[in-house]
Amino acid sequence: MPKVGDIVNGSVVQILKAGARIQIESNEVGFLHISEVSKGFVKNVNDFLKVGDAVTVRIMNIIPAENRMYLSIRAVDEEEYQKDKNKPAPKPSTKKPQTYKKKEEDPASVFEKKVSRFLKDSQDKIKTLQRNRDRKQGVRKKPKQK
Repeated sequence: MPKVGDIVNGSVVQILKAGARIQIESNEVGFLHISEVSKGFVKNVNDFLKVGDAVTVRIMNIIPAENRMYLSIRAVDEEEYQKDKNKPAPKPSTKKPQTYKKKEEDPASVFEKKVSRFLKDSQDKIKTLQRNRDRKQGVRKKPKQK
């Protein structure tokens, strides 16, 4: 019989809204909660697992009185991440990083550019607001008279 903390192989037997039922090697069935499927957000278990998929899970909790076993794929993935993290890092490159010289502009021209950009943006926003207001109020353009 497996113990809490053991990593075992299994296969997906049933997909549920809240997770999946996994049959492990010892022919026991455990529950894999949706939050333990992946490290990221899981909206639908079907996006990650299919019936019959082989999975490696860690036994998180066993309740013998209720004949329940709680499993996690996420805990196995985090353990593998920790193993990879303990590996030595690759040596940094010996090349010097490139530095870019910033063009020197006089402060007056920089200020003029910022003001002109601000005015253009403001005019665009005003036009958009007026257009939306006119649509809501039912104002239409007058037809051209000849």
